[in-house]
Amino acid sequence: MLHFFLLTTVLLFIMAGCSSERGIDPATEEVPAALEKRNVPIGGSLNGTVSPSVISPGIFRWEVAAQGNISHLGRVNAAIIFPEVEVDIPNQTMIVRSGTWTGVMTAANGDRLFGLYTVRNGSTTFDALGNIGFVADLEITGGTGRFQGATGSGVANGQGNIFTLSFGTSVQGTISQVGN
Repeated sequence: MLHFFLLTTVLLFIMAGCSSERGIDPATEEVPAALEKRNVPIGGSLNGTVSPSVISPGIFRWEVAAQGNISHLGRVNAAIIFPEVEVDIPNQTMIVRSGTWTGVMTAANGDRLFGLYTVRNGSTTFDALGNIGFVADLEITGGTGRFQGATGSGVANGQGNIFTLSFGTSVQGTISQVGN
């Protein structure tokens, strides 16, 4: 009888210790604070230039290089590729033909943040001097280092010039998994 009691006690302790692989209390379904994804604000600004490559008349591949400061990353270098951009000078319109494009922000310590970007409405107009405003929706899809597994979203509001190939943009949004 003593063996049965000891065996039952040991099994109960084992079962209590292994009640959830995820660390969630099965009685309350609460996730301990240490396991929750935290969403925190992220924001900053970038300034950069565009290096176009001609695909066909009026159609370009844009490789964007920018530098700036972004919260949780500090000083960053950003690289963004627009696979296909149409610049219609007579109608003063820029059309981003491929709806979604990719980008990477690299922090000073080498940690990287990956994302997908979509220009709202797919097109925007510019004035006779080439000044253009744009809005892009951002989706954070992951990263390296402390941004591994990061998710989030944001909006970039920018101003640029299609003739000087320079731009500035502000970024605001939220990011999860900061510091993991």
